[in-house]
Amino acid sequence: DAMYKKIKDLEASTDTVHLSNLGGFQSPTDRYDMMTTDNTFKPLRELIVHIIKNKLNFQAKEFKYDRMWCNVNYENDFNMIHAHGHFDFSGVYYVKADEKSGDLLFRDPRPAAISSEYVTSSFNGGEVYRITPEIGKLVIFPSYLDHMVLPSKSKDDRVSISWNIKAVQ
Repeated sequence: DAMYKKIKDLEASTDTVHLSNLGGFQSPTDRYDMMTTDNTFKPLRELIVHIIKNKLNFQAKEFKYDRMWCNVNYENDFNMIHAHGHFDFSGVYYVKADEKSGDLLFRDPRPAAISSEYVTSSFNGGEVYRITPEIGKLVIFPSYLDHMVLPSKSKDDRVSISWNIKAVQ
């Protein structure tokens, strides 16, 4: 609830940035308050690093947030296909969402995913892997993966937080 309120306040007081989003609100990606000092987002920041270290077993001297921003999509809003190059991990946390608010799709970068019938039929349906958003779901992925958000068909807003992290060796 506290994250939702902060994001809606930010949406009301800030112009949207136009990057991959078509419609909706996207805050500037350099929200250093979200990355460092705002205690509302501190548990999320710590959880993300904990998962990268302990669940994904990725070791580094430090994990540094390089970008963090928030998104609000309304009915028919979506995000075009894009990647978050120059980083190691990216992700999304769904503050508010429902099953109609636009699936997150990842594009398999392997050429065989679209040229091999075996790969297409055997591994997650081939070229595209789909994640349906839900409140509290956390998705972490390698930053190089192409991804997009399908248009929302929900009457409710879809609110999320995204980030990019660099692993310092």
